[in-house]
Amino acid sequence: CIGFYSNGRLASRAMNTDSGITPIKAAAIGAVAIAAVGAIAYFSRAPALDQEVKTPKNDAANTPVDANHARALELKTSGNKAFQEGRHTEAISLYTESLVASSVDAHLVYSNRAAAYIATNQLDQAVADARECIRINPGWSKGYFRLGKALFQREDFEEAYISFYRGLLLAPKDEDMKKMLRQAGTKLPPTAGDLDTRTFLEHHLVQEYFSRMVSETCGRIGADEARLVELVKQAAAAGESDNELLAHEYIDTLFADHPMEVLEVLVNLLMAAQSYTTAFALALRAKLVEPNNANVALLLLHVMIRRGMRSTEELELFTTARQAMVAHPDNALIVNTFSSLVARMNPEAPLPDTAHNLLRDLMPAFTSPTSNQLLVADVGMRIWFTQLVDYGMQMRMQQEQQQLQGLTENEVAIRSLRGGVFKELVGSDFFLAVCRKVRLVNLTLERIVMPFRAALCSLPVGEDFDALLPMTLALAEQCFRNNYLWEPAGQLDEENTLKKLEVKLKNRLPLAESVEDGVPERSVYHHLAVLAMYRSLGTIDGIDQFVQRLDLAKLDPDFAGLIRKTVLAPKEEARLEQEELEAIGAELPSGPVVDFYDSHISGTWDSGQRVVLRRTYGEELRWLFQKLEFTGFNGTVPDRVLIAGCGSGMDVYQQSLTYNNIDLTAIDISKVNLAYAMRQTRELGATAKFYLCDVAQLEPTDFEQPFDVIDSHGMLSCLADPLDGLRRLTSVLRPGGIMKLGLYSKRFIKTISSIRSYLAPVFTPPLFDARATLLRQPTTEELRMARRKLSENESEVFQELNGVAPFFSLNEFQDMVFNPQIRGFTFEAVDTLLRQAGLELISYDLVGLPQENILQYRAEHEDDPSMKNGKYLDAFEEATGLLNNLPFSTQVLLYCRKPLVAAPIEPVPSPKPAKKPSSGWFSSMFGSKS
Repeated sequence: CIGFYSNGRLASRAMNTDSGITPIKAAAIGAVAIAAVGAIAYFSRAPALDQEVKTPKNDAANTPVDANHARALELKTSGNKAFQEGRHTEAISLYTESLVASSVDAHLVYSNRAAAYIATNQLDQAVADARECIRINPGWSKGYFRLGKALFQREDFEEAYISFYRGLLLAPKDEDMKKMLRQAGTKLPPTAGDLDTRTFLEHHLVQEYFSRMVSETCGRIGADEARLVELVKQAAAAGESDNELLAHEYIDTLFADHPMEVLEVLVNLLMAAQSYTTAFALALRAKLVEPNNANVALLLLHVMIRRGMRSTEELELFTTARQAMVAHPDNALIVNTFSSLVARMNPEAPLPDTAHNLLRDLMPAFTSPTSNQLLVADVGMRIWFTQLVDYGMQMRMQQEQQQLQGLTENEVAIRSLRGGVFKELVGSDFFLAVCRKVRLVNLTLERIVMPFRAALCSLPVGEDFDALLPMTLALAEQCFRNNYLWEPAGQLDEENTLKKLEVKLKNRLPLAESVEDGVPERSVYHHLAVLAMYRSLGTIDGIDQFVQRLDLAKLDPDFAGLIRKTVLAPKEEARLEQEELEAIGAELPSGPVVDFYDSHISGTWDSGQRVVLRRTYGEELRWLFQKLEFTGFNGTVPDRVLIAGCGSGMDVYQQSLTYNNIDLTAIDISKVNLAYAMRQTRELGATAKFYLCDVAQLEPTDFEQPFDVIDSHGMLSCLADPLDGLRRLTSVLRPGGIMKLGLYSKRFIKTISSIRSYLAPVFTPPLFDARATLLRQPTTEELRMARRKLSENESEVFQELNGVAPFFSLNEFQDMVFNPQIRGFTFEAVDTLLRQAGLELISYDLVGLPQENILQYRAEHEDDPSMKNGKYLDAFEEATGLLNNLPFSTQVLLYCRKPLVAAPIEPVPSPKPAKKPSSGWFSSMFGSKS
């Protein structure tokens, strides 16, 4: 008899057989404590508010009803009647008298009084009564319903969701409970992250920022900060229906002399307290003297993200906030918050303006050096797609195709480039800016763009090409970003055209007349721009001598950028590898795994995610984990940070952008990737030390001092012995130091195994054996073929891949699917790994998971609210697919700490007697199939 409500029925049958089994015993038989709740719930179903509990018969078998109990029942009945007639205050008094008279059935009275408190908007009292009801009878679902309603009305949506969810576990058929759970779910933030989709850390930073702004402004205008803070608190407590803050005499007096300063103070106070309401935002908007005020725009944006855009007035707020964003394209808080708002709009809902106007307004923000370009690009492309799928536009496409009937394929391609809807979309300023700045991660978009590339390839030198040069160079930049992933589209005989261009360039580049006054001759310019859409210019014969004769300052900036990235940068990286890269350890890294990583750059990049407010590591840790103490992070000396397995250096640069006062060191086994990282970080102004190092050989004496922080994403999953690697990293971490780890999950390995099995029959000689074990590395052509096979007919495994960033980069696709040494971890395996390495888990970083998942876990595991128990997490993952809401390639991120007093290192269990070899590649990672 284990389970919830249904198992209470099983317990009932057992009891009816005179076996002596009670509900509690039934639960004990199944060794599941929560089954007792289910059994009790079956027998303690209570009447609704307007029903009476049947009084036991006063016969020989029953004790006479106590007079106080009878009086309590009478008072409760009177309270129910008063409640039904709308006399809620009177009902509260009657329920209170009933509780004084007798404690029998008190949970029913507390529940009813909570309902009356909710009706009179006395929400704190309602919460207290509902909690007391649950304490008395934790197996009765109505108590959770009352608590959820009170919390929901108090706008504590997370706790309300948990309460409704717990009630539904006890009463899974309760339609009212289901309805309220859905409503609470709509009020939650979409992820565990904060408003700008990163981490709730930024939330705390923004709070501090606004609080500081309040003090500065109040000091400047001589306002009483403490009084203003108190007035804001009172206004927030009053709610939307009674918000008189702006009409207060003191504020009105200040407003007369300093309107914008007072407005900013009020906005900053509300932002810091997170207590803003729609009504107040509308009232502020009405008082705006300067409609584009940046701080007011931020308030309006946060209101809309928090509450959703429902009314006409809120759509007007959207317009006001958008105007402010256009006026402040360099204000990162406004740009990123506005982008978050648009990203969270229902994709099926109509846009609050034309797509064209929204894209036009996003352009300055997208090109601003302070904006989060990935977020803005994602938002812009969503809007761009609304144009693409618009029904009227589809009709225009059909009409254009009809007009083009009878033309040759080449003529059709050229006509589409010169004008029409395709030119309007793919040639738009926003789309070209996206191509230059970020990698496209959408297969539909890829299929739209590739024929354009083919058409540009076939276009003869002339005026058309001059007009289309920006599109050509933007696509060339995009192909550089995806490591020349796209195969020829099969149209216009691209391969033959490219071969002819290569022959022409081979003959033309050495000639003096190929460059005139530092600028390429017209036809050479054309041929190089076209070839740059298909391969690196650095691979063309004679390109080095040709580039030496160019004056990059006279070239189109996009073309000059391609020359730097594809010709000059690789030469500088080769120099750094030979002359500056130092090694740590007794032996240089070598072997098949090293050869694999040295065969390509793991991920090309040119800028980091913009950070609104920089911080020290100590500030971050204290904001993230406010109940913990962290020693040694006082900010007086630089925090020593080691990035283990830095790859091509993106994390190194990102850390330099994010943290103040740090001393960065980075190690990796690939000299090719380290050289790229060294060059790229230097060019972008970051300072770090890079070393060639195999973690499997790392010793405590390799560095002069231990590190305060070690950051390692993915590396442990790629080691032959992860525990040994983790112990070696721990040996160079100081006591009290922090380690941030990223590990691949069990789901990741399952998906990779499925991909390999799907691809196994495709290649000769084979890439994988029958157990999906990698036999050899694919060629570039085979990588492209593998990707095409996966996307053909949108196979089942493709559903996991579409939208996953590594699928849209040739090098990252190779790293993901063809890595010769990679493994995944269950949560329980992570627990064991950390324990054996002498580390303590602080927290998993679950940013990105839907908030509902996190709250459901907390509802089911009250003893693990911080979600650290590996066994619980694995069971929850098995039951709910917890990580299915994230891309399968997402690493499980966690924070752990080296104790101040070293804990005894748990010995690794002795090897067991050899067993029969496992039957597959997946089994070798996780043990037997069972």
